[in-house]
Amino acid sequence: MKKAFYPLIAVLFVAFCSQVGAQSRPSYVPNQVIVCVRDNINLSRSQYSQAQFHQVDSHLSSLLKEIKAKSMKPLFGAPQSSSYVQSVSARAKDRNSFYRAVNQRNRTILVTLEDGGDVKKTIKYLSKKAGVEYAHPNHYYYPSVTIPNDPFYGTQWGLKNTGQDGGADFYDPSGRGTEGSDIDAEVAWDTHTGTTGVVVAIIDTGLDWDHPDIEGNLWQNVGESSGTITTTGVDNDGNGKIDDNFGYDFGDDDGDPDDDCYNSFFLFDFGGHGTHVSGIVGADGNNAVGVSGVNWIVSLMALKVAPSNCLITTDAFADAIRYATDEGADVINISLGGEADSTVEIALNYAELNGVVLIAAAGNEATSNSQFSYPAAYDNVMAVAATDRNDQLGTFSNFGSWVQISGPGVAIRSTLPVQDGSYAFWSGTSMASPMVAGIAGLVLAQYPSLTDDEVYQRLLDSTEDIDSLNPGFGGQLGAGRVNVARAMMSVTGISPSFGLNTTTSVDLTVSGISLVPESTLSLKNGSETISATNVAVPNSTTITGTVNLLGATAGLWDVVVTAGQTVKTLASTFTIVEVTVTSVDPSTAPITSTSTVVSITGTKFTSDLTISLTRSGFPSIAASTQAILSDTAATAEFDLTGADRGGRWDVTMSKLGSSSSLEDGFGIITTAFNVLPIGSNQGIQTSVQAPQGLQVINWPAGTINQDILLDFDAYPDLPSVNTTLDPFASSGIGTEVGIARSTLTPEGLYTVILEYRLVDLSDPDNEDSLTLAKYNSTTGRWEPITSTVDKVLKTVTTELDSFGMFALLQHVPASSLSHVVAYPNPFRADQHQPQVNFDLLTAGARLRIYDLSGELVQDLLDNNRDGFIPWLLDTKNGKKVASGIYTYLITDPSGDKKIGRVGIVR
Repeated sequence: MKKAFYPLIAVLFVAFCSQVGAQSRPSYVPNQVIVCVRDNINLSRSQYSQAQFHQVDSHLSSLLKEIKAKSMKPLFGAPQSSSYVQSVSARAKDRNSFYRAVNQRNRTILVTLEDGGDVKKTIKYLSKKAGVEYAHPNHYYYPSVTIPNDPFYGTQWGLKNTGQDGGADFYDPSGRGTEGSDIDAEVAWDTHTGTTGVVVAIIDTGLDWDHPDIEGNLWQNVGESSGTITTTGVDNDGNGKIDDNFGYDFGDDDGDPDDDCYNSFFLFDFGGHGTHVSGIVGADGNNAVGVSGVNWIVSLMALKVAPSNCLITTDAFADAIRYATDEGADVINISLGGEADSTVEIALNYAELNGVVLIAAAGNEATSNSQFSYPAAYDNVMAVAATDRNDQLGTFSNFGSWVQISGPGVAIRSTLPVQDGSYAFWSGTSMASPMVAGIAGLVLAQYPSLTDDEVYQRLLDSTEDIDSLNPGFGGQLGAGRVNVARAMMSVTGISPSFGLNTTTSVDLTVSGISLVPESTLSLKNGSETISATNVAVPNSTTITGTVNLLGATAGLWDVVVTAGQTVKTLASTFTIVEVTVTSVDPSTAPITSTSTVVSITGTKFTSDLTISLTRSGFPSIAASTQAILSDTAATAEFDLTGADRGGRWDVTMSKLGSSSSLEDGFGIITTAFNVLPIGSNQGIQTSVQAPQGLQVINWPAGTINQDILLDFDAYPDLPSVNTTLDPFASSGIGTEVGIARSTLTPEGLYTVILEYRLVDLSDPDNEDSLTLAKYNSTTGRWEPITSTVDKVLKTVTTELDSFGMFALLQHVPASSLSHVVAYPNPFRADQHQPQVNFDLLTAGARLRIYDLSGELVQDLLDNNRDGFIPWLLDTKNGKKVASGIYTYLITDPSGDKKIGRVGIVR
């Protein structure tokens, strides 16, 4: 007696249409904002980290801090040279408009906010700032070719789930889903929409072969077919089946696989089941008719195993599997189920040996028992459970450790025989299985040389983990819900393919196939991983990101793109090289030199490295001639007359955007910058010329007890003043004193004298409020130093005991006493400071000092109304105070008070 196989599905005929909802893909890059500021800005770096914001104009630096920016870069790259812009302008129809556009793009930046930054709130805030011309998100743009024009596509949530309404049935009463709970079909279609070269066999109840949404994708048996269903009575191709032009009817043993079985014993007519399944795999896409299949183009082999009474038997089933295998099917979909059967198992083993991908429905008994779930429960068949539009297990679907994968299978709209209405929403694992089989076909269309095992692996690797959305079903839904875009994903190339492990920022562009927006990018070498930042996926073939190679192991690295559980690797394609520059001789030359030849030493030099002098914020100076003499030695000749400014420059070896530098390795001497050779017992007085006036340094003998090369720079890049914390106005006058690449510190005091002009001061009527301040790179604040102002000579004189960057600032009063500071605190006599300074006061504040007994020691006023009061460590009677703890009380004219303590150590 023949065993019967019944299609284990439950369907409801609920037909309706709904409008396409919002796009499922994000509309803009998270954490990124494009900003155009109104004032001109001078940006010369390709990327600015948070720690480098002080290098930009103060108004921009303040704005970036206000919005909690993580990094920033010019949207259109660093400004082009004036000669280049001028040459391009020759092609412009209107030069005035052209130059306005150039100016605007030079004022446009791409800002990356700190993690968790709210793009919409940031834009709202920026839009209210007077200094901002405009601000908007960094939008995604998607090609339109991959969105089919089929009128019912908007209801096919399994392909694209926008959270749209529609398709409610007994198993999905709400008819409303979760955006993104789909197979990501549109991203995959960017890469491939299918090919007739891939054959998917549908073993089922048959197929309405002249359905207008299917007939164009029918498989044709070229050895038999005359192009139509004909009854010649001749087996033209000798395969044992007569008139099998587009498939075969194994139930009735004839060449017409039409979907027309019927049995009144069942609660509904099973006819149409095979047509519905076929449409999910390959309804003709983008043909302005009905629905779209996972494959827009495919060859559907119609293998009907249900006779007119719908009772499917072992012989018909097994023969259909064999036929599909022999006739070259790449994938077989089986949305049928029953008990284990040796004949069917043998046929499946035959198909497996021939490399056919086997996909089957897990069954609809809502159980983990696989008794009636064969052939899905066989090891060589991929068993598919059904999920709904919220990534939850269909209430009818089987589950268990034997299930290998899940797919959309609730309220799925697909084709029906024309006489039955042409289209309908059905539910069942019968619908989930062809979703996976269709993906397998699309994968083979893109990668035709894959083996069946490789296809299975791509399907499993593609899945999105949905266990957390299905409490109680963890580990019983297979690898997860299938995603066609991830299944088709590959990494194909990278640029650049080389980097030096001394480089902190290398921008990578990785090419690939079917890359999804949620992808991440990294480099991997064994257990060592470098994760890219600022990752963006502008389209399905490109992913970009920035990597920090500093200290990375030299050698070949893998390029890895990850999306959830999907990991794609391009092995051993990125090379990291360890190049170091250790010395340069000579290390200085005047800016007037047209030919300065230097010898460079280091490690791992190669002939394709280029040599240059570089400095942040300025165009690099390329070597006019160079020679790599060995892996440790090189020479280079420079014309320094083209340098934009003097000072310390890095000696840089670079290749393909990656570089290794000897920081501050070379000094270009100008009237504003000098390198002073000083012996250990030598005193020296010299000066340099700043734009605002002369700067003088007095260096007593023995200040450092060894020979040194002292840098004296009258034109440093001064960090901006954080006016919210520090009550200073900048004069633009500053100096930098130090020893390049050295940690030596002075052992005594030296003197710096800076000239100023009244035009440089924010308050020229209050010269007494001038002070020299040292920049603290750790806190980002300027720390004032006791200075002497000569209003006649227009100079400020300061004794210094350290190296660093110094600026001439002018005190301005604070708005409240909340940030009052007293420094140094504690006061120590060996710190070379004559007083304790009270700063960040309001204008006209009063300072009173008390000893521990409560007796008033000193009473002082901010007579200059600049928010600054120095205490000379004396009493009201002019006597010096003793060591101890003193309490200070500060009051401002409004009555606000601030109390604190200061320690004195004599």
